[in-house]
Amino acid sequence: MRGRCWRAPQEPPSPRRRPRRLRRVPGDRRGHTASAAAGRCDTVGVGQPSSVSRHNRVRAMCPTLLRSWPTRLGFWAGVSIVVMGVHAAASISPLMVPGASADPEGVSVALFFDSTETAYRVADHLYATEPTSYPQPPTRVFVTNADDAHERLLSGANPIVGMSLDDVISLVDGDDPRAEDLVVIAGVHTGFLQLVTDPEIVETSMLRSHKVAVDTDTGYASALFAILKSAGLQRDADYSVVYAGATNARYEKLLNGDFQATLLGAPFTDLALMKGYRSQGSIREQLGAYQGVVLTAKRSWLAGHAEEADTAVTSLLRAEHWAMDPANRDEVLDVVAHAVPGLADREDVKAVSDTLFGPTSEYQPDGHLSPEGIAVVVDLYNTSRGRARTAASVTDLIDYSYLPHAGR
Repeated sequence: MRGRCWRAPQEPPSPRRRPRRLRRVPGDRRGHTASAAAGRCDTVGVGQPSSVSRHNRVRAMCPTLLRSWPTRLGFWAGVSIVVMGVHAAASISPLMVPGASADPEGVSVALFFDSTETAYRVADHLYATEPTSYPQPPTRVFVTNADDAHERLLSGANPIVGMSLDDVISLVDGDDPRAEDLVVIAGVHTGFLQLVTDPEIVETSMLRSHKVAVDTDTGYASALFAILKSAGLQRDADYSVVYAGATNARYEKLLNGDFQATLLGAPFTDLALMKGYRSQGSIREQLGAYQGVVLTAKRSWLAGHAEEADTAVTSLLRAEHWAMDPANRDEVLDVVAHAVPGLADREDVKAVSDTLFGPTSEYQPDGHLSPEGIAVVVDLYNTSRGRARTAASVTDLIDYSYLPHAGR
């Protein structure tokens, strides 16, 4: 449309008054847009409508609403609020992590954003660099807390979930009939857990009259309460309990001063220590042993999805085994530097990598749970819940046939 101004739709003219004509302003004849309000033409490239043309279209649709500048400003401010609200809603939804290689059509695993995810990031790296040698890792979804993890597993929203062994036992012993066919298919790690406190807390007994955070009353909370009790501190009488969500959320809230102590898992233990917070010791040191995260699924789902379960387990365990090999340390450092947020320099990367994959690593690359760890978890569970479970009864909840080379 050479030399012609775009005209906003006009209402039918009154029989007593002729409609106002739009003035054409000389300009580039490639294309023009006209402002019905000011009678000006603004030249734009062909096929590239300017903000003025968009404004006129809105004005044509809402002539009364946009009659004055104050109402125009209010209108666009409202649009901005709606857009920001949409973004905010998206930001609080469960985070999907496809990594560099996950199969969007495959199984999704729900887990906490901690050392389990770091190992899966290694699996992403291995598949991206050697796709013919390493299996494709699953898509991961980060849970907000233990209750979220429970519901995702029971509802089938995510058929495989990484959670603590204590949580699995709690679900099986609970009242929800959906938990009847839960089964542990692999051990992931023994916890990587440390009691981390504010810098001024020199020893555990100094937590008297302070706030201590947990995710929920299941999971690692039993271990935390046992450690505090051994330091002479009784729940509610000597300290108050704050429910603060998953490990990554508790780490952020600890830095914000919402409470003075919590159990943290790697890599957040090292991140907190780098900022001056104190460790009052690890769970493994204080309790002798522990079993942390396990991969759990439903037997009914596994019956028809053995291959997907094999792949999800194998990709994780092979990544743990590879990363714990000292020959791969330099490559591991690069993966950790990109996978773990908040690492300031190469020395920080080395510290976190050594905790995760060094000689004292708590990963379980063979996929087998720690018998000693199971015994400790069962003892804590019985003490805190008033139960009489045995370690043998827990082994009945484990199926190792989905481990690599299990021969199933």
